[in-house]
Amino acid sequence: MTRKAIAVDLDGTLCLRNTFNIFLRQLVYAHRFRLLRLAELCAWIGARRLRLISHARMKRHILGRFCPPSPALVDSVVDTVWRHANPEVTALVDRCRREGYATILATAAPEAYASAIARRFGLEYCIATPQPDSGKAWGEARGCAKRDAVVRLAEEKSLVLDIAVSDHADDMPLLEAAATAILVELPVGNLRRI
Repeated sequence: MTRKAIAVDLDGTLCLRNTFNIFLRQLVYAHRFRLLRLAELCAWIGARRLRLISHARMKRHILGRFCPPSPALVDSVVDTVWRHANPEVTALVDRCRREGYATILATAAPEAYASAIARRFGLEYCIATPQPDSGKAWGEARGCAKRDAVVRLAEEKSLVLDIAVSDHADDMPLLEAAATAILVELPVGNLRRI
């Protein structure tokens, strides 16, 4: 028997803020007394801010060197994300869950904290960017890669992707794969069916 599913993006959609920036701030704070680690972290963040390196390169290095994060750091990130949740998106997810939908968090955020966010929000499945040393092929779970991962999960679990929710053009492949695409309009976070 097939079951309908809703796939929800994280940054700018379920959470009104960028969760990787939240994670980086928490990581800097956690390493404030470890000067060499702090200097390395700040150097990579600075190189990205100056556009000397790509976001993906910075993310891969930081995830490889500073993850897995401590449970306390993950809890702090999840608590911050919870405080900045988009109420319209969480209400939609809750309604879909009550109607029997499978719920999927589909994000380019690192699985180092994304899976904990999915659990906090009561989402059944989490598609996220893997750890560089996880044995999985590394690449950000975005664009076509995100769509393909959600479609694979849907096939494995006998799901039909009924609704996809996002705020970003990177997710057009995922939005196009769903029967109903919902765009979150920022900065206010309103939902608009497209």
